[in-house]
Amino acid sequence: MHDCNIVVRQPNMLYPSLSHSFKLRVLRFLYLRLINIADIIIVTSVAMYNEAVKCKIKKKKIFLLPNPLDIKSIRKNVIPERKKGEEVKLVFVGRLTYQKGLDRILSLFSKVDNVELTIIGEGSQRKTLENIVKEKKLQSKIKFCGFIYRPYNVIAGADYLLLPSRWEGMPNCVLESLALGTPVIAFKDISTLKDLILNVKNKTINMVKNEESLLRHLKNLQPRKDKLNPNLRESLLNDFLSEAAYRKKLDKFIFSTL
Repeated sequence: MHDCNIVVRQPNMLYPSLSHSFKLRVLRFLYLRLINIADIIIVTSVAMYNEAVKCKIKKKKIFLLPNPLDIKSIRKNVIPERKKGEEVKLVFVGRLTYQKGLDRILSLFSKVDNVELTIIGEGSQRKTLENIVKEKKLQSKIKFCGFIYRPYNVIAGADYLLLPSRWEGMPNCVLESLALGTPVIAFKDISTLKDLILNVKNKTINMVKNEESLLRHLKNLQPRKDKLNPNLRESLLNDFLSEAAYRKKLDKFIFSTL
């Protein structure tokens, strides 16, 4: 028994996030060697729990605790923001890094009409992504907005949130989008979304297999019916843990190990 509990929160899928370089594989090796020192390992999805078990982390130490989400706070004072036009409006929110997968889908927009993408976020791949857009002459279809604090108005005004990530933990942008009534298009690579699908309305999360599948999907998209004067849509999520409930549940986990 320790004088204090060691709590580790694992924010991402372990193998996908720590596999694509020698340095990261060494880090993964060390993590797996040391992780069982912890009293509690918190994961945020069933997929992450199953991966932790496969990695021989002791089951009694693994606790599944989804990210907290204050749906009322997210929706408060939101006024959907949408550029004029008949086009389908997509929005991406996140870091501009290899993990997020934008590099593999931007060129698809040269093959579809009537679809626009707004990219919110900053990261190490921004210059590379901007070059792809420039080379493909997609400046009229794809816009980079940089970081926006609380981008909820833009998400609420979009037709869909697009998340082409190669892997994720439990992506907050998806939870926030669903809370704002905006459905999601994501890759099946994001295995953590599978258990979230059970908590939302039908066709709220549209999972595509690969780039070709996404292209077919993009060609069939239609803009929302209220595109000319968008209203804040109903939340697509069932009840989720508030921050207060999250802390209460975490305290329960901690005290159960004392």
